[in-house]
Amino acid sequence: MAPAYQFIDNKFMAQDELDAIFNLNEDGLILEHGLSSVITERIRIITMSFNIKAIQVIFNGEEATIKAGTQAKDQLATFVEGVSTNVVLENCSANLGTIPFAIDHDDEVEFKMYQDVNPDISLNTFTTTIGDCNIIIYTRSSLVQDEE
Repeated sequence: MAPAYQFIDNKFMAQDELDAIFNLNEDGLILEHGLSSVITERIRIITMSFNIKAIQVIFNGEEATIKAGTQAKDQLATFVEGVSTNVVLENCSANLGTIPFAIDHDDEVEFKMYQDVNPDISLNTFTTTIGDCNIIIYTRSSLVQDEE
């Protein structure tokens, strides 16, 4: 379920405005992973079926796992395991909204996660195409230390 259009603050942003908000420094790249249409379709179906509003990227050392689960913890799905990271992050996770996975796309979705200047925030990009149109979705996530 997508948010109502009238609640989106910046319906169009010039590139310089976007660059000021999302300072994507390649030195701060946490991870990069291509998500095939099969994976994004699974994410879309499972999150819609179980009414899940966010998926999780769980970090454990030099690897990450992308999962989704219900709040009651009675349904859990692992979409991708063993994603190599460029930095070591122990026992932390980030929640990602499901909108980047709900849109139609022709190519795989290139998912990149960057470290923000604030160490507890990640900046995320989802890049794909629909026909001849390039689509880039920008999101922010909190990097949260998980309780052991």
